[in-house]
Amino acid sequence: MVSNVQRFIEQIAFDVMRQELEKHFDQIYVFDLGGNVRKNPKLSGTTHNVFGIQVAVSVNILVKKQTR
Repeated sequence: MVSNVQRFIEQIAFDVMRQELEKHFDQIYVFDLGGNVRKNPKLSGTTHNVFGIQVAVSVNILVKKQTR
């Protein structure tokens, strides 16, 4: 899953989503790729943000173990 890291991690709008993900997955890894141009205009372009956009991006890996 790729998400806007500030909204996904910090905003109240995603509280229920985070709770549900925690219920359904055994491990959750969030890799903050950084590059938030709104907080630091010097980061513009693809040098600091892999997608060349203004918001910071995270790649999230959700792991669900098999039940036997």
